[in-house]
Amino acid sequence: MDVFLYDETLGITQKSLRALRDTITRSYDHELEVWQVDAIDGIAYGLIVMDYTKELATIIGDGFRSDGGGEGGAGHRAAQALLALFGLKPMQADTAMDYTENVDDYDDVIHDIPRVNPVIPMNTVPPYIDYMLRR
Repeated sequence: MDVFLYDETLGITQKSLRALRDTITRSYDHELEVWQVDAIDGIAYGLIVMDYTKELATIIGDGFRSDGGGEGGAGHRAAQALLALFGLKPMQADTAMDYTENVDDYDDVIHDIPRVNPVIPMNTVPPYIDYMLRR
């Protein structure tokens, strides 16, 4: 599987959100899985979008904070909302990693990620529509 790193997103929330949006919208008709991978510091995390149709792993830097603090916490909530719109639920990876600008540093993590349940976002019903249809 090829690896693409958005190196400009490392530690930057707004660029991480933009990269996540662009990655998903370019691949909305592909089989996707999203993995949340904690940074070594234990506070921040990044996302890896596994595109099984293109055989491409896209790494989006550690600009999010799952503890809800600061700009990274707001980015976390925005990323979760964006993923939900496309019917994607991020899975937690078992490992933490050091986010660096060297794409080769990610090979071990990428190869350890199992294929669990890829989703084709184009074929999912957005949750807000599903909610409205049930009313």
